[in-house]
Amino acid sequence: MIQSDDFLADPMIPVEDVLSDSELEIYNLMLSAGGAMSRYEIAQAKNVFSNVMLSMNLDNSSIFTKLDVGVFALRGRPLNIASIQRAMESVGGPSVKPAEIIDGYVSFPLTLTEYLVRNKFIEAPVRVVPHLEEGDYVVNGFDAPARFSMKFRRFYHLIQKMISLGYGIGDTVMIQILISDKKITLSKY
Repeated sequence: MIQSDDFLADPMIPVEDVLSDSELEIYNLMLSAGGAMSRYEIAQAKNVFSNVMLSMNLDNSSIFTKLDVGVFALRGRPLNIASIQRAMESVGGPSVKPAEIIDGYVSFPLTLTEYLVRNKFIEAPVRVVPHLEEGDYVVNGFDAPARFSMKFRRFYHLIQKMISLGYGIGDTVMIQILISDKKITLSKY
């Protein structure tokens, strides 16, 4: 059925003529998987994509749409509930266990990259997220807090604090979060 606001190419344009090679590979993977896949599933199926290449395609191509954290679908295609369920269950890889809490702290190392410094946010590791809450986190030595967004699993205003402490690209920082007080301590790893 065609509605008055639908547009159709006449003649139809083959996807091979408009998609890049990497977009076409991901498109074909998603099509064969029911139209939705997790980032993890795509990375496992196509071990040739670097994280940067995969992110660039999924986050910037107009043919993919983000359904949830780590779950993508083909834009404009009917959604297959079974493929969405499978994709959601595979986010982060097989049975990701929450990070261990030691003395009230959850910790993880982070290596500063040019990408992180340029974009000014940190994605919290999947295993750490179950221990975090949306909102402000006090960072030792700073008046202004860092902010955690549960929707995007990101810390904002934390990279700037690392840089002001003298950390630079290539440095690895240990991030320790006191869960009960929502307090962050940064130290050299």
